Amino acid sequence: MLSNFWLVGCIVEESKMAIFKALNDYVVEMRRYFHAHPELSWQEVMTSEKIQAELTKLGIPFVKGKGTAVIGTIKGGQPGKKLGI
Repeated sequence: MLSNFWLVGCIVEESKMAIFKALNDYVVEMRRYFHAHPELSWQEVMTSEKIQAELTKLGIPFVKGKGTAVIGTIKGGQPGKKLGI
């Protein structure tokens, strides 16, 4: 019985690692894109467009703010404080 719990634990850990790797690969891809397409402050037109496209792909609703600002909203399952990035 103990070995079954160990096996389930290993599967869960492998699943977490697969999610982490996919997320890490995505973040690295985005970082490389932004570094390959630098823009001046307050003139980040391509950056804004890329972020809007990524939010759309991920199904995250957003609104365009003043200039190149983009505000995406991810609703959590719990009430409480919000985080802006």
